Amino acid sequence: MAGTIALQNTRSTAAPDMTQFRITSPADDFAGIGPNGNARVDKATEAFALDGLAPGPRLLRAQTPREWMLKSVLVDGSESVDTPFELQPGQKLTGVSVVFIDKISEANGTVSDSQGAPVTEYTVLAFPDDASLWRPQARQIVTTRPDQNGTFQIRGLPAGQYYLGLVDPAEQGEWFDPAFLEQHRVAAQRLSLGEGDVKTQDFKVSR
Repeated sequence: MAGTIALQNTRSTAAPDMTQFRITSPADDFAGIGPNGNARVDKATEAFALDGLAPGPRLLRAQTPREWMLKSVLVDGSESVDTPFELQPGQKLTGVSVVFIDKISEANGTVSDSQGAPVTEYTVLAFPDDASLWRPQARQIVTTRPDQNGTFQIRGLPAGQYYLGLVDPAEQGEWFDPAFLEQHRVAAQRLSLGEGDVKTQDFKVSR
């Protein structure tokens, strides 16, 4: 797989180091076989290439500098940032276009008890209200743990409508399970995020 990246620079005053962008292509589920690869972007050409990928449905994901996030992936002219594309055996997929943006959304807040003391023994889970995105590798499903002050921060969620809730940290393997998310949707808080939005949601927990 080969392609190029482009930057939508709306806030940054200086261009980032292109070599800090890393491109990977995981299988559409956790059962994928074979290497995902990890391609560094060429500083001069803004191009990348991944070799040895196993055939089957795949996604494109990236590691980025802190102030950048993945926005768009065009494969054969079709938007595939959240839609798997099929890699055929022996295929050389070229012309992939990847766009990054520097408008980073953020959801933050605190977890505390009725006396205001910090609570740290939960995981904060953000997941989309669109159930079609309740799948492995979804960019819209993110977790974090509160720090010692009960404060949490989730950065880089794509724009959209979300649920934000507290879950048992021992349930790591279930965060992408539709049945698990459906169960937690009732008690979760609603959150709307646009590009670059910063929203706060605090949680009170009964001990």
